Amino acid sequence: MAVQKNAIGVVIEIEIQEDDAPRDIGGATKLEMIFKKPITGTLETRTGVLSSGGTDGKYRYTTVANDLDEAGLWKVQSDIIVGTFNGKSDVGAFPVEDNLETGT
Repeated sequence: MAVQKNAIGVVIEIEIQEDDAPRDIGGATKLEMIFKKPITGTLETRTGVLSSGGTDGKYRYTTVANDLDEAGLWKVQSDIIVGTFNGKSDVGAFPVEDNLETGT
């Protein structure tokens, strides 16, 4: 299901895996998500938080006002530092749809 443009409170969660299993990211010193807007191509970086203790490899970001301001296919990539690993994940994508507008 798509997310609506300008939606606030949408939880975007990424799972970090290593050898097809969740990687423990509990000791991460950097948990960021890089978002690429579908129309302008602008890159925005947001800081995430662990979804639980980190042993499940998951972290999340919750959208705020003005985050999802373009309709289309958004791209997202993880950027983390945990232990000696400092790198980025594969690129994922999710759709954001326009809202219906009412006339006055």
